[in-house]
Amino acid sequence: KIIGQARQRVSRERSVIRVSLETFMEQLRADDKLLHVLLREGTVGSDAFKQAVERELNSFEEELQVDLVRLAAAENSRLHEPALVSRAITRLVFAAGASAMDMPPEKDPELIEQLSQMLRMIITGSRAMAEAEAKGK
Repeated sequence: KIIGQARQRVSRERSVIRVSLETFMEQLRADDKLLHVLLREGTVGSDAFKQAVERELNSFEEELQVDLVRLAAAENSRLHEPALVSRAITRLVFAAGASAMDMPPEKDPELIEQLSQMLRMIITGSRAMAEAEAKGK
């Protein structure tokens, strides 16, 4: 749901990363609190619930990997280990989301900015590694 909503809101003026993070934070702050359950129970719930959360995270990662590869190809670029990139991004954002639940919503823009920079660093690093690999370094 989150990734699909973000895709619909992307424009030339707003990056995929920023829109995705904003959508994630909106879901985190939504009245239904479903994301809260996913974030909290993934660490403190029953083993069965933890496994269900892990499956959901894996699903996010697979969908994100497809998008990352597609976006890189559209920019004539490649990613080093796109599955690992999507895992790093997903785990980082979900960990930050778990922390954000205990923060006032006024802090969201700052967190979005920090996460946006972190995700750009991950993607830029992966692209640089792929480029170096292609050159035989």
